[in-house]
Amino acid sequence: MPESIHPDTVLGAVYLTVSHLDRSLAFYQQVLGFKVHRREDDTAHLGAGGPDLLVLTER
Repeated sequence: MPESIHPDTVLGAVYLTVSHLDRSLAFYQQVLGFKVHRREDDTAHLGAGGPDLLVLTER
């Protein structure tokens, strides 16, 4: 039987580096339904109604 994750385990946001922030934002918003929580220069924080689930940084 597979082991289960401890009930006190908390998952945080996923941090991804992308080559085109605007194109990546369009994908996560249009395809997955994420909302932009905030955007600062080359970084955007996204989620689905709660805490940040994804942080995209353009490099």
